[in-house]
Amino acid sequence: MKHKCVKAFSVPYLDENGWPDESGKRMNVEEGSIWETDEEDEMSEVHIEFGDIRLWRIPCNGDWIEITFGQLENNFEEAVK
Repeated sequence: MKHKCVKAFSVPYLDENGWPDESGKRMNVEEGSIWETDEEDEMSEVHIEFGDIRLWRIPCNGDWIEITFGQLENNFEEAVK
C-alpha cells in the first residue's frame, strides 16, 4: 500500500540493523513524499524495533523509516494508485 505524507516530520536515522544512528542524525519526511509498505515485510517476522510499521520511500533509494500507527494516521493518507 502506498502512503502520501500530508504533514512533514522527522525520525531518527536507523542503521542497517534497525538501531538509531549513533550520531543522532534525523531523516526528514517531506510533505508530499510517497512511501510504501512492503507486503513481504507485513507478512514476515521483520524485526521492527522502534515502531509498528516500516515504510520505504518511493521511488526507492534505499530509504526506509519505522513509525508508529499513530504517526501513520496523523502524518499520512492513502495515496491514490
